[in-house]
Amino acid sequence: MRFYVVDDNLAVAATVKHLLEKVGHEVTVSPGGRIALEHIKSVKPDVIVLDIMMPELGGLDFCRLLRKAPDLKQMKIVILSGKANQEVFDQAMALGANGCLRKPIDPAHFIEHIQNIVGV
Repeated sequence: MRFYVVDDNLAVAATVKHLLEKVGHEVTVSPGGRIALEHIKSVKPDVIVLDIMMPELGGLDFCRLLRKAPDLKQMKIVILSGKANQEVFDQAMALGANGCLRKPIDPAHFIEHIQNIVGV
């Protein structure tokens, strides 16, 4: 599968990338913003792992914009956040996210959680 990780925390993005690549997935990473949104439109990954708290374009707005684009509606979206509470995760799910995970990620169980959310 092709994953696209959008997170302004480069250490988290690198960890997610490493874990996904270790099990054979193709991974692109972006620190966020509108450039990532445009790149996603051209790359069309299968799954987007998206941080909630980012400068310029937050994860909820990012999710909303992805779900409005007709050619991107089938993409799976996994929200990743260390600061969001259940209300924010519920809002993300209402906007079309397929699942939410909390930071810090647990490397021992991250792939299992991703697989449960996206069905791989």
